[in-house]
Amino acid sequence: MLLLTANNGDQTTISLPTGETISIVLIEKRECSRQAVFGIQAPDHCRILRGAVRDRIASQLERTPVFSVQSALHQRWLIAAHTVEEAISFYQGNFPDSIDVQAVQVAMHRRPHWLDQLAAHSDERVQLPFGIRQPE
Repeated sequence: MLLLTANNGDQTTISLPTGETISIVLIEKRECSRQAVFGIQAPDHCRILRGAVRDRIASQLERTPVFSVQSALHQRWLIAAHTVEEAISFYQGNFPDSIDVQAVQVAMHRRPHWLDQLAAHSDERVQLPFGIRQPE
């Protein structure tokens, strides 16, 4: 972890391998409350969540059914949904030409290694269904 000291208005830039950049600016240090206000500018496809929000999403996902869905023509996806039918419908919406779609609910003890990735792709309200390509 890189630790930086900064003054109001200082900007830090992170260069991604794609050539895109993320800029972080210290807007204000609040001495009385020991808080800092940051401005973050990132590409649209980057998610920026405070730790507390990310933890809340992960906690909600721990109680949400997750299905591993695949078809003969397309890769496997992890889909958070209320039911297996909803997961399959979401998958088919993303892959209209999919055939022989199969879905199985993922056991809770198998989730931890990819739960953070799934949480990063949900929005703050965890609106179902949503999914990601299943990590290896």
